Amino acid sequence: MEKKKNTSTIIIVVLLVLLLALGGYLAYDKVISKKLTEPKENNVLDDKDKEEEKEEINTNTEENLDVNSRQVLELYNLVVDKGNSVPHKYFDDTKDEELASSMSEKAKMLLIYHNFTNYDFKHINCSNVSPMGNFNCNDTINYKNSISKTDVERIYKRIFGPTAGLDTSVEIELSYFEKFIYNSSLDSYIRYTTVGGGEIGSSTNTSITKAVKKNDTIEIYEHVVTTFVDNRVTTNDYIYTFKLDNDGIYTFYSRKKQN
Repeated sequence: MEKKKNTSTIIIVVLLVLLLALGGYLAYDKVISKKLTEPKENNVLDDKDKEEEKEEINTNTEENLDVNSRQVLELYNLVVDKGNSVPHKYFDDTKDEELASSMSEKAKMLLIYHNFTNYDFKHINCSNVSPMGNFNCNDTINYKNSISKTDVERIYKRIFGPTAGLDTSVEIELSYFEKFIYNSSLDSYIRYTTVGGGEIGSSTNTSITKAVKKNDTIEIYEHVVTTFVDNRVTTNDYIYTFKLDNDGIYTFYSRKKQN
């Protein structure tokens, strides 16, 4: 009986020792595992910080562009009519800064017209087109007297962005004596003219002085010299900003006066 009792005591002691050993091992393993993983987590954080720092540096880059490059000239010619004696007639010169989004629809349509090519104009017979007040359909100017709404809308979105909406009730007013008016039955803008004399104003020379790419924008710097009929001469400098849209195309954003 005594021998059996001693045997039970030994078994209990052995079990206690094993439990204590197991508990110690588990505690030790937890501490070691934590120490082994901590440096790795820190390395991950360090790498992430480095990537964010690198990304921040990359997003603040500035690059000077060739003012005669195709990209710069194409963007500049979207908004400046160098072939016209008044190359900025669609902008409000009284404003120090003019956003594309704040331009009047009348000004936008005039800017749209500047971007038409000879291929955009078509000929229609004016005999079936009713006059609009003192204005009559005119098919005597190179027989190119209409522009389809599709082409107008295409250029409108190219300049002002893919979400810009065309208002067909707004005319393309070229002067007091000539304009294009939308005709819904032909789904086109038709040239109308009336009797009148020419306009006398000023002549302007423009030049690009600098072009800079900043993140998702391109800025084009312009110097302007205007000569009036009384021989007065004025100079101004402007910055045209173009922003990259979701389709990867630069669209007109703003025009800002430098002085």
